[in-house]
Amino acid sequence: MEKDRTLEYRTAENNPWLNGEFADIDFEKYLAEVGNYGFEKPRGKEIINH
Repeated sequence: MEKDRTLEYRTAENNPWLNGEFADIDFEKYLAEVGNYGFEKPRGKEIINH
């Protein structure tokens, strides 16, 4: 934040999605192992009637 309370936006210099850091990670494999949380149907007390 600047002295006059304005914000200065800067680009990220080291983005792991763009610099290849995540290139060797098999995200499809991990999704198959742990599931895609947030997209499952509710199964218990988490069912909330609106």
